Amino acid sequence: MNRKLSVVLLTAMMVLVVSCKDTDEVIPELSVTPSVTDIVFAADGVTLTAGDSEISPVFTILTNQSDWDVQSDKEWLSVYRYRGNGFMVMAQPNSLDTPKEAAEIIVTAGNAAPVKIKVQQLGIEE
Repeated sequence: MNRKLSVVLLTAMMVLVVSCKDTDEVIPELSVTPSVTDIVFAADGVTLTAGDSEISPVFTILTNQSDWDVQSDKEWLSVYRYRGNGFMVMAQPNSLDTPKEAAEIIVTAGNAAPVKIKVQQLGIEE
């Protein structure tokens, strides 16, 4: 009787092992460092701030996706891939005394939720 029970248990375990699938799906991840949602360029197109702090125009991409992309939706704001896992933001100088129309940087990577950064540029001070 012990032998029959062992065979039944062994068979049941084999059925469970065969029927189990690997359900560990990779959740798409994407983040940008520094982690900001709003940045402001000075009229000179060089000085960049987030909140009250001056920041670098270089951002780092962190993702588990095979590829990523970055785009700007306005001509006055350029974005370039930088050193493999990053991008650089550059703005044309604004010679007007009014701010430029707000722009948006959109970072995408596979099926991950896109990262969007609102960008403003100030006008020159009189």
